[in-house]
Amino acid sequence: MFAASTNSNNYVPTVTEKKLLSVLANPEFYGKSLTEICRKAEVARDAYYRAFKKPEFVDLYQSLLKDMVNSMAGEVLKAAYRFAVSNAKNNADRRMLLEMAGIFTPRHVKEHIGPGGGPIQVAQGRVADLTDEELDRLLALERDSKGCNEGGKDALSPSPAGLGG
Repeated sequence: MFAASTNSNNYVPTVTEKKLLSVLANPEFYGKSLTEICRKAEVARDAYYRAFKKPEFVDLYQSLLKDMVNSMAGEVLKAAYRFAVSNAKNNADRRMLLEMAGIFTPRHVKEHIGPGGGPIQVAQGRVADLTDEELDRLLALERDSKGCNEGGKDALSPSPAGLGG
């Protein structure tokens, strides 16, 4: 099982490394402390560090994890589907499935910066400089964008003689 080939050669781990791999490849030990992993594998901490200094061992470990994840993908998808069906209000699992299928792409916020990483300079005109026609268009756009132009006055409607109401 552990004699998988790596990029450059066939690497055969030592007995100690095989013990480490058997614990590291066990999902129950994911996220456990190094002390717990070494205790379960019955190896010293320095054996762990020596193993991970070897690029061949690291390649083998990553290959084993990738194979393990790929072999469990079907079960993970089934579990996510069952959860989605039984928990209608939580949508994170469905979102994940749709993202994996390439059907859904989350929105990404784009930030823009000005020259040298500073703020973008925006030319601001004065409202007093606008013509009556431009002001009317601006008010109409604002009303339309807020959806408040439905048969009555709104907060942006000009009052008679500009007296506020």
